[in-house]
Amino acid sequence: MILRRLVSVIFGSLVGIRNRLYLGGVIKRVDAGKKVISVGNLSMGGTGKTPLVLMLARFVSASGYNTAVIEKGYKSKLRFNELVLAEKGLDTVSSILIGDEASLIWENIPESTRLAVGGNKTQCAINIVDKWPDTEYIIVDDGFQHLKLKRNVDILLLDAETGFSDSLFPLGRLREPYGAMNRADVVVFTKAGRLTDDAKKTLVYEAQSFNPDVKIFFSSLDLRTGVSLETKRILPVSGICNNRHFLAALKEAGARFSSHVSYPDHYNYTGNDVRNMRMLKNETGSDYIVVTSKDWMKLRHM
Repeated sequence: MILRRLVSVIFGSLVGIRNRLYLGGVIKRVDAGKKVISVGNLSMGGTGKTPLVLMLARFVSASGYNTAVIEKGYKSKLRFNELVLAEKGLDTVSSILIGDEASLIWENIPESTRLAVGGNKTQCAINIVDKWPDTEYIIVDDGFQHLKLKRNVDILLLDAETGFSDSLFPLGRLREPYGAMNRADVVVFTKAGRLTDDAKKTLVYEAQSFNPDVKIFFSSLDLRTGVSLETKRILPVSGICNNRHFLAALKEAGARFSSHVSYPDHYNYTGNDVRNMRMLKNETGSDYIVVTSKDWMKLRHM
C-alpha cells in the first residue's frame, strides 16, 4: 500500500507538471481553426462518454453544421499513427479495424457526418480539416487529457454514484485529480437516475468548490432493447468498464436473472466465448442473452 501511495503521488505530480506546461504555453498547442467540443472524464472509462458524443453529433448535425467526430479506436486493429477518415453515406468502414466504440459511433451518426479514428487526436483534427475544409464542428471523444488540441468547450463526465470518492491511479481509477475540473466548462453527472435531490445538491456543492463557474447537469440511463424484458429470464453478458448500472437497469426493466457474465473492458470475444454463453443460457433456462450495444459490435460477427 505504501508503494502504491508513492506511485500515486509521483503520478499526480507528473500529470500536474504536464498540464502546467501545456496551459502555461511552454508546450505549443494546436488550433484546428474549427469549433472543437471535447467530451472526456477524469477516470479510466465507465462514465458514458459514447452516448453523449452520439447525442452531440446528432444535435450539431441536425442544426445544419458540418460535423466531424474523433475517436481513438481503443483496441482497434489500427497500427501506430495510422488513421481512418470516412464520411457517413459515402464511405465504408470495417468495424473490426476501428474497434467497438468507434464502430458504435459510425453506425449511429447521421448521414454526411465525418469520422476520424486514430491514436493521435491532434493529427486526426488536422487531417479532418485537410480532407473536409468545410467542417465546422469537431467533437472529440475522450479528449479532456489531450491538451495539445485547443478546444472551445470542455465537457467533463463524472459517475454520479462514485461522486468524488475515487483516488488517483494506482490507488484508484483517476487519471487526474478532481482539481482538474477547473478546466471544464460543463460537468455532467451521469447515471444519476437513482440519486435523491439532497445527493444531487451535495455533488453540485462539491463540483463548485473546484470550479465555481462550471455549468452542471445530471443524466440518467435510458435502457433501449429490441424486445420487452418484462418477466423474461435473461443472461446478461458485458465487456465494459462498469456494468453495475447495466445490470440495475435490466432489473428495473423487469428482467429476471441470477447470474451474469462479466469480461474486461473492450474485451475481444472469441467463438469459444459465444459457445460458452449459449451453453450457460441453456443451463439457466434463459429466454435471451442480453449484451450492451458496444459488446454487440464485436459479437454480431459471430
